[in-house]
Amino acid sequence: LERLEPIREMAKKAGLDSQLIEQDISSIKASPELAEAMSVPVGQIVTSNKIVEAVDGKPTFYFANYSRPYLFPPDAIRKSSRPQFEVMLESTGYSYTLAELFAIGADEEVAEKLQIDVGTPVFHMIETHLTSTSEILGVSYVYSVTDHFRFYVIRRPMSK
Repeated sequence: LERLEPIREMAKKAGLDSQLIEQDISSIKASPELAEAMSVPVGQIVTSNKIVEAVDGKPTFYFANYSRPYLFPPDAIRKSSRPQFEVMLESTGYSYTLAELFAIGADEEVAEKLQIDVGTPVFHMIETHLTSTSEILGVSYVYSVTDHFRFYVIRRPMSK
């Protein structure tokens, strides 16, 4: 987890095949939890882009991505053949993410998307996408089945 790059690129580098198997794009009203994460008013319309990615034919990643609609209107995402992440990297001033990483038991929605039993441990990352001026572009809730794909974290000492 050193570079910001799409899962498909990470899988390719690992010699694995990755493909999009499900996508649901819509406009939704921000819940209190989502509004807090995105620093928007409760009820504000945001773009929801929910994706299931398979690695070597097995559902491995479930992404619940939420972004400001002026950056990613649902119709623009539907018309693009490229992942939203790639477009965000190129066109929004996207600079860095803040991520919280932990394991959880899969709830019903995650279990259904990843075709696993409710309660199965999954890697969970809440990632806030920001510009260089710390404007929040969006928030992603990522769930991954850990027996199909592993992450390695590289840590380096701070420069003096």
